[in-house]
Amino acid sequence: PNWPGFEYIEFGFMMFFVFEMVVKLRLTGVRHHFLGPDMKWNWFDSAVVTMSLLDFSLWVYQKIVGFGTKDEPGLGPVSLMRVARLARLTRLIRLLRVLRLRMFKELILMVKGVVAGMRTLLWAMVMLLFIVYTGAVVVRQTIGPERISINDEYGTVLFSDLLWSMFMLFRIVMQDGVLPDGTPFAGRM
Repeated sequence: PNWPGFEYIEFGFMMFFVFEMVVKLRLTGVRHHFLGPDMKWNWFDSAVVTMSLLDFSLWVYQKIVGFGTKDEPGLGPVSLMRVARLARLTRLIRLLRVLRLRMFKELILMVKGVVAGMRTLLWAMVMLLFIVYTGAVVVRQTIGPERISINDEYGTVLFSDLLWSMFMLFRIVMQDGVLPDGTPFAGRM
């Protein structure tokens, strides 16, 4: 973060964005640019570029005058420069505009598929939780009072309460039916 080359790379990106905005203004005209169908994005782009120019101006001013350095405290730890640098995070939102391009149609379809798949996965987890809960209640009512314990180093009791019964039943169903000490579950019944 202290490498001075970052500031020059950032200057290059800032000049690219300024050039992009100037070209768009020249091609579409000021009125259509700020009042047209994409006016919200264009106002946002203009605000980001303006903040970037302000940030660069403050950086140059800091280098020339030296406010906020060790020699001159200036504005202290919360300098205007640091506040202006927070505006850099808004540049990431510009990437959302790229997703509107036609060539990213498949990417958008994939993202929608993942979101739909997550919804399905959520309901599958709810159904599994319901099945494990029902099984734990049944096991707790039928086997639980006998307090089947395993003679391991932890003194594990198989179905001591409902949450532990759910956990043990989940382990038995998802694994190969082996208890924590390595013996099969059927041998303990």
